[in-house]
Amino acid sequence: MSVQSVVLLVIVLQVFLLSFSLATIYFSYRRENASEFKETFVFRICSVILEETEWKYMSIIMLDAAEMELSEDFMTNFHDEVSSVTLTNSTIEPPSSRAALLIFGNIGTLFDAISFQLPIWIPDTSYVILVREFPPTSDSVFRDLWIRHHVTNVLMIAWQEPGEVQSYNPFFDRLTQNQVETSSPANTTNTTNNIRKIMRNKMSNLNGHPIRVTMFPTRLKAIPLPNGTFTGYDGIILSTLAKHMNFTPIITIPPDGHKYGWKEKNGTFTGSIGEIVYGRADIAFNGVFIKHYHSEDIQFTTPVHFDQVCFVVPKALTKPKWKTVFLTFDLSIWISVWFSYWIVLVVWFVIRRTKEAHFDKLLLSVNLYRIFLMMPINRIRSTLSERIIVLSSVLFAFVVASSFQGSMIKFLTYETYEQDMSQIAELAESNLPIMTASLNLKELFETDENPIMSKLLTKFLWRENNSDILGQISQKRNAAAIGRKSDMEEKIAASYVKNNQILLHIVEECPRSYHIAYLVPKMSPYIAVFNDVINYFIEAGITNSWFIHAKPFRSLTDYHTSLKQTQVVFTFENVRIAFMILVSGLVLSCFVFVGEVVRAYFERFSLSGTNNLNQ
Repeated sequence: MSVQSVVLLVIVLQVFLLSFSLATIYFSYRRENASEFKETFVFRICSVILEETEWKYMSIIMLDAAEMELSEDFMTNFHDEVSSVTLTNSTIEPPSSRAALLIFGNIGTLFDAISFQLPIWIPDTSYVILVREFPPTSDSVFRDLWIRHHVTNVLMIAWQEPGEVQSYNPFFDRLTQNQVETSSPANTTNTTNNIRKIMRNKMSNLNGHPIRVTMFPTRLKAIPLPNGTFTGYDGIILSTLAKHMNFTPIITIPPDGHKYGWKEKNGTFTGSIGEIVYGRADIAFNGVFIKHYHSEDIQFTTPVHFDQVCFVVPKALTKPKWKTVFLTFDLSIWISVWFSYWIVLVVWFVIRRTKEAHFDKLLLSVNLYRIFLMMPINRIRSTLSERIIVLSSVLFAFVVASSFQGSMIKFLTYETYEQDMSQIAELAESNLPIMTASLNLKELFETDENPIMSKLLTKFLWRENNSDILGQISQKRNAAAIGRKSDMEEKIAASYVKNNQILLHIVEECPRSYHIAYLVPKMSPYIAVFNDVINYFIEAGITNSWFIHAKPFRSLTDYHTSLKQTQVVFTFENVRIAFMILVSGLVLSCFVFVGEVVRAYFERFSLSGTNNLNQ
């Protein structure tokens, strides 16, 4: 081979190697740019989800991630571009954040993760699912997530197909695939808005999807209508929710008849709580106290109201009419009047003693008594000092007698009662048992170490399915009850008033106060929208307005201050004390008369015996 041939061969070989190197550099550059574009796309989607959930960091679960051909710096770049992360390769722990990135290198692994009841799926968590490529039946992935786990906030992106985002609306059974651009700030803004719109709009329109509601009738708050719906406070909120979210409420009453329900000793749940715990209802639309109900499978909506737990006891009996004379003045006034009488009598006695050595002391006492009763006396002494005493006594008696007469009119016109219970300590010391139809109310006292609460706990009597405990208390007056203050006020005013007198009394000291909310299953997919609508009610003041203006009954305090009737006719009961005083005086005078007769007889007998002896 000639030298020229060798040189030519070397040149060709150098050109080939140079071309190969340039091609390698070019394709490597394109691959790096493509990988960088894919990462930027994934990071942007995750950032939007993180902002939407208002969470500080993102959870990442990686399964078969080696097949994804992620760059070695993926996690570092994610930390720099999106947020700090919690990384796990396990499927036995749920995400610690409400925003999660799930990386599946194999589509089969994704279907397995959905098919098995793994704790990674949480209804109120937003997910970004990153797969190698979109499965041919993407809608089945989303549909299974909804049916099996009630997860709706899901976006699916494919590593091999950057720029495409798949989402699914289970209420319209519609798979949506959107083209997303992140190359410019304007496109980035549009991407953010579009993704937020996709995530938010799913629950705003349920397209008539049925929502299972457990609800039972309660006075004022849940009033049943002939068409199967409810009005009242709870009914209005339910109908507003149904209209706003466009769902169909399927209302059922707890079949066991235990209304709110509780946890039995055998661990089972009853009433509305049981319907939620066992997954037979999506929401319990009778407000309950926000407290522990011995279950981790329930949660509460935003509070809708605030109420107290109070005791109800029989109303104190009316005081007998004969006591009204003594009730017109306080005990201190009666004592003051009594002492005033004796002080004036002593002063008058001293003055009279300086003028006359002998005078009728009894007559002086009677005259002063007549002055205090605003009655005329026989004559006034001529001495100036005695006239001043009489004048001051008359003025004093006039003021006291006028006040007495005014008070008598008040006590004869208005009903007066014995002292009602005002403290729970009085109930604890009484012999009244406490009846209740709900074990939840009894549990309010089981964890309290207060000795008064412990004593009250021993007085509880459970009455299963007894809906007229208040009726029994009002008739037999042999027990007390416990319940919500607002409910008790309405029931008493509506059903336990007789002859314009209330029959039951709410003890002023209430041992517990609670916020009231609705019950939903743990991690309900609907709770976010439920809370939004309830917040509208609260912020607009509708809840307070209802309880202030929508009560169709008189306040219980009105029965204490209102007249029994326009014109009061006095009966014998009103003036019984006068006849009692008169009869007492007549009987006493008769006994004194008999004593005087006997004394006169013995004096006459003694005198006649003395005369006989003298003769």
